[in-house]
Amino acid sequence: MAARDLIENLKVDLTCSICLGYFTDPVTVKCGHSFCTECLLHCKKGADETLTCPECRGVIKSSDLVPNENLQNLSITCKMLRPHLLQTMVGLTTCDQHGGKEKFFCEEDLTLLCDSCLLAPEHKDQQVIPLETAADKCKDKLQKTLTALQQKEEKFKKALDKTRRTRLRCKEEAYFLIQAVTSEYGKMHQFLWDEEYQYLQRVDQESREAWPNWRRARPSCPNNSRICNR
Repeated sequence: MAARDLIENLKVDLTCSICLGYFTDPVTVKCGHSFCTECLLHCKKGADETLTCPECRGVIKSSDLVPNENLQNLSITCKMLRPHLLQTMVGLTTCDQHGGKEKFFCEEDLTLLCDSCLLAPEHKDQQVIPLETAADKCKDKLQKTLTALQQKEEKFKKALDKTRRTRLRCKEEAYFLIQAVTSEYGKMHQFLWDEEYQYLQRVDQESREAWPNWRRARPSCPNNSRICNR
């Protein structure tokens, strides 16, 4: 494997799969995957919701978060050394066909060229620029792309924060609405119970008052009357 590929693979191994940057305060979870601490905690939507691994979706407990100092140190070292290693490799690359140093870049074929390649007929009418110029152009493009992505990320974060605030506000409004409805129906129930009690009391009172009047209004029967004895 080429040295450049080894450097890129090392960068991948030292990159958080959530933020796609070098690890910052990394933690390794029980399933073996590692993430930046802050990135991993942001994956938890609510205080009561279960945290799962972004890679394998395994459940993560707070006791499973183990700080990885070695990974942190390697990330810092690779971040500092990688640009210097790549820059050194540019000066060491040689043409496989002619053995000369590759000093030029063909923008049409996207290939590196040495002095002998530059004289070849297939590159005669093509746009060829010095390798340093090509590297600067690529850096400018990457910087513009990075800036655009950062702006999109900032917009996404703002939209996400707004959505979370809206969701929280909806939950609060729903809670207060439930409390208000429950309270109002409780008042209605109490009113109906009181009204039912008062009505029953009035009916009972009226029935008690009507009973003696009915007894007085009942006609007397002659002695030994068979009707009275019924």
